[in-house]
Amino acid sequence: MLLKTLLFAFQEGNRSLTKIAQLCKTDIRYMYLTNEECPSAMAFQRMTEQLKESIDDVFFTISKHIARDLMLCDTDVQYIDGTKIEANAHKNSFVYKKRIMNAETRLFERITEDIYRLNETYGYHYPVKGKYEAFDMGVICQYLMEVITCQNIQLVYGKGKRKSEFQRFYDLFLGYYIKLNEYEFWLNIMGKRNSCSKIDHDATFMATKYDYYNQTGVTRPCYNCQIAVCNGIITNSDVFQNPADQHTWIPFMDRYEEAYGERPKYPVADAGYGSYDNYLYNVEHEMELVQKFSMYGKEEDKQFKKRKFNSLNWKINEEGFKICPDGRVFDQ
Repeated sequence: MLLKTLLFAFQEGNRSLTKIAQLCKTDIRYMYLTNEECPSAMAFQRMTEQLKESIDDVFFTISKHIARDLMLCDTDVQYIDGTKIEANAHKNSFVYKKRIMNAETRLFERITEDIYRLNETYGYHYPVKGKYEAFDMGVICQYLMEVITCQNIQLVYGKGKRKSEFQRFYDLFLGYYIKLNEYEFWLNIMGKRNSCSKIDHDATFMATKYDYYNQTGVTRPCYNCQIAVCNGIITNSDVFQNPADQHTWIPFMDRYEEAYGERPKYPVADAGYGSYDNYLYNVEHEMELVQKFSMYGKEEDKQFKKRKFNSLNWKINEEGFKICPDGRVFDQ
């Protein structure tokens, strides 16, 4: 009873145990779940201390009990689909990997020119590279600061004060250090992703579906949520940072196998999941190929079939080579 009440409260966003205990006295929905009993906040606290299993284990245990024990569902047939849920982050807080890498390339060129100039001016021998790290700039800045300290060079800032040439080099490479450190920070957060949000680092910018206000083609910070359904019961669910559904298929199936000890025989999905790697994965794990491929809808279209010069409509001989409408065989 306490577990059902807590799960319902968490679903509504109520995280305070004191508030939940108060709702059990005043809210008819909570009174129904608690059989009109009035558990205290300490009762909920003691119950939560006993919940040592993860939320994933709780989900799979409840789902397995409902689907198999109560409803006797055939879990070999499952329907997989996903949707993009917008994160609680501003849509203009984007950071794109491609922009950072292009800015890095331009910055590397400027750093190379300034290292050449520093070596020629003071006779240093700092190495010139194609790529630099913030650590490299930190080493130069540290040495320049040691020289400034030893030679008692006065650092000046503000309007009407002229900087020495040595201080200009120091400020220049210090700026490079700060900028490269920032680039490395965001690239490390993104990892293999192409973007992230400054507010929610785990969110990835994805193209969402039609929206009444912003229309289509608008990218927002989102999460790719996947679920598998069997007879109306959710048997598997997970959240991914990758916007492409085809890259979620293998880890999604592995998650189900880890929880249930088996894989569904007929995992039905749309064309967004169809790829060579996913089909090969299904064959290796004895799952039927019931997913559509990307060109399934096009190949069934009558207008598309009339385009005889499209290579996708050409016949294939016994050796696996395509034959054009003029009868020529293409071996590539």
